[in-house]
Amino acid sequence: MKVKFVAAFSNMIDNEHLHRGQGYVYLRVLGITPPDFWKR
Repeated sequence: MKVKFVAAFSNMIDNEHLHRGQGYVYLRVLGITPPDFWKR
């Protein structure tokens, strides 16, 4: 069970990074300087 949790958690983190990257690119394409997504 613990291995499944670790795998699911890792997948959630990877998914979050993907969507942050997409948002960054889309804003740049629109000519908007994106906010600092990478700092929390």
